[in-house]
Amino acid sequence: RLTQLPGHEDDVLNFFKCYKCYDLIPTSAKLVVIDTELVLKKAFYAMVDTGVRACPLWDSHRHTFVGMLTITDFIRILQKNYKGSLIEMEVFEEQRLMDWKGVTEYSKDLIYVSPDASLYEAVTLLIQNKIHRLPIIDPSNGNVLYILNQKPLLRFLHHYVPNLDNYEHLSRSIADAGVGTFDNIEVARESTRIIEAVNKFVKEGISALPIVDE
Repeated sequence: RLTQLPGHEDDVLNFFKCYKCYDLIPTSAKLVVIDTELVLKKAFYAMVDTGVRACPLWDSHRHTFVGMLTITDFIRILQKNYKGSLIEMEVFEEQRLMDWKGVTEYSKDLIYVSPDASLYEAVTLLIQNKIHRLPIIDPSNGNVLYILNQKPLLRFLHHYVPNLDNYEHLSRSIADAGVGTFDNIEVARESTRIIEAVNKFVKEGISALPIVDE
């Protein structure tokens, strides 16, 4: 049962304020930490081989986490260095992640949350900073415990808050709630070249492209 907070806040908001980030951390989760000294190719394969979409970046000189590496970062690097289908991108073989500060999320100050922070604080950080992934870091030793994103938050909400179907604001249509994009939608076709899709991702700042027929 959710504890009622003062005011007119609904149960969903109460839920996020009553639970801590620690409560959401699974007993077993895949976490890949990448050193900023690693060359791009090895970092890319580390993410592909393990199936993770985001990795904390560790600076071995400063002995601290300095950012996050995501698939979006590699899309930016590909877009910036593509010269043609027959030209090899030597940057992947030669340059290290630390050489790309300013292109990757390594260029930003690391935004994180402690395990004792409320889920409400975590959600607020995600929204305010327009990020999709938030590291949960243990302040006692500086270790990353988990990478928080929207999916486990929604799963946790669905599991612990009963009768979500009865919530009026969740019964509205997607259009009425203003969720999603309905105008000026970028698309790809079956004939669209991969580099054209990559350019759209970077230029428009989007993370998905619907593929439509001719």
